[in-house]
Amino acid sequence: MTRPEIDEPFDANADYGYGAEWQTVARKLKAAGIDATISVLYAMPWDDPQPVTRPLSEVLQELAGFFGAMARLGDQRPPPKRHAEAVRKLLRQLRTTAAGLEDHYAAGNAALRGRTITASELLRGLISELEQQQREVDELAATKDGRSETTVATHSRYWRALIRLWWAIPDIGRQHKNLVEFLMICSSQIFMAATTTTAVTNFVDHNFTGDQIAK
Repeated sequence: MTRPEIDEPFDANADYGYGAEWQTVARKLKAAGIDATISVLYAMPWDDPQPVTRPLSEVLQELAGFFGAMARLGDQRPPPKRHAEAVRKLLRQLRTTAAGLEDHYAAGNAALRGRTITASELLRGLISELEQQQREVDELAATKDGRSETTVATHSRYWRALIRLWWAIPDIGRQHKNLVEFLMICSSQIFMAATTTTAVTNFVDHNFTGDQIAK
């Protein structure tokens, strides 16, 4: 678990996103050549890994609200290696359960057999999704080299999510300076202390590597 980056009481009813400042953010994006109403294909960092097409404005406001809240609450997720082991353990249990259900397809009455088949199919679907998650958490654990995620500031995780989003926006400038400007516009209302030109430029220097960024 990471400690809260912003030291103030967390209120579950508060909006830690852009709020009334969204129109200002949208105007700055437009001035930078980015239309906030355009649709983008993007997968939220905490959600299903399958990308979904949504308006850029919705994605930006949801990202801001999530990471703004997390900065005050702290990250409750386990470190990458512990998370990877938990997913592997769950997968082993689910595979055993699914196999056990399939062994009993022929047993019981027709109604029970139908429910057993349905349950097995649902488990197989869940297993497939967890296998995808396992690949992702294993990759994250490997890149962290065993280190705890407590070393990763919330604003850094937010900037990484924004960089992945930036690459998903069609027909925009792709130069280093364009990405710096995008992060500055989207982050300055959420992480006021962390979002300095020097900090953002240095972050982009280390993460601007074509269309594949450091995770």
